[in-house]
Amino acid sequence: MTGDFKHVLPAFPSIRELRTWIAAAAAIGALTAAAADESPPRPPEFRRLPPLLAIREAGTKAHLPVTGLAAAVDRPDARPGDSVTVLVSLTKRDTLKQWLIRLELEQPGAGGPLRSYAAADFYTSTGHHFRFSGGTAGLRIAMIGPLEESDAGRPAATSPAVKRVRVQVGMDFLALGLDRAPAMTLRVAAERARNPQLPHGNLGIRGQPFPPDVVARDGPVAAAAGVTEADERSIIGSVMALQEFFQLASRTPGLDDVLRSVLDLPWWSIIRNGGKIDLNIESLPFQRELVAADWGLPAAEKAYAAPFLLRINGRPALVFQLALAAPKPPLTVSAGIVGLAACAPDGDGPVLTFQVVSSEAGK
Repeated sequence: MTGDFKHVLPAFPSIRELRTWIAAAAAIGALTAAAADESPPRPPEFRRLPPLLAIREAGTKAHLPVTGLAAAVDRPDARPGDSVTVLVSLTKRDTLKQWLIRLELEQPGAGGPLRSYAAADFYTSTGHHFRFSGGTAGLRIAMIGPLEESDAGRPAATSPAVKRVRVQVGMDFLALGLDRAPAMTLRVAAERARNPQLPHGNLGIRGQPFPPDVVARDGPVAAAAGVTEADERSIIGSVMALQEFFQLASRTPGLDDVLRSVLDLPWWSIIRNGGKIDLNIESLPFQRELVAADWGLPAAEKAYAAPFLLRINGRPALVFQLALAAPKPPLTVSAGIVGLAACAPDGDGPVLTFQVVSSEAGK
């Protein structure tokens, strides 16, 4: 995808609101001619940093593992006990702070009732109709940090407290994953390189059916470029998975402060809009395939980098990229996201990274 494909997110919408913001996605860049007036910002490179000694000590005391990725399990659904542990690093000049976060899928009903998600219907300008309904689940989150290297060697009595919280997630949406969208983009780009005469076109997505003349225009173009119905479903699904991932991050204790430290917030724009914050996520044209083994995954697995630009009230606020694998259990818990690198769009200031350092499959 290029910057032509825009995902419009209001601040952490409910699934009922989702049909409104996804309708604003105007086109898939893999099908459209790139016509940007300026070069889009590049996200920072991934940094697979080792855990600090202080983090290793705190993780040992709190029984939060910092190594050991479980092999993917051959089952269709997540299961109670599936978990991932994430190492979050914030680098600012010569200062490094780290957090350790474990997310574990709990037993059904263990923490009380869960609210239900309404089904959502989407239509594409090629004539397809998709319905998504999200099964909900509870996640137990345990977090330690921030810690620096100077925190190593603390007496047991002064060990950092473990913050714990229970959140609800749309597990079916996390299971949609985000890896198929960049895989499709790279496939279509390769096809266009082989056949430059392929026509350009748009793929519209909204909550109501498109007129027959629009379907007659866009359907053949998408088919000629090799975009399938499954590809379209994966694109919509990836937006929903990304939204659910942001929902999860926003409910993790302490992570809001971490994100705020790297966001280039346009405060004046927010004030002029009466405090209203409008979030917009745009896909950037830097997708590439990654070496799966670099992320602790089997060499035969596929892994991709998917870059994005976050705008707040129309102004660039954060540029980031995700390292993506198939959301097979236990990585379903993180929507298949195994890494992240983020910074302000101008490239200055701190860099936020995270990587999945351990995982465990439920019995």
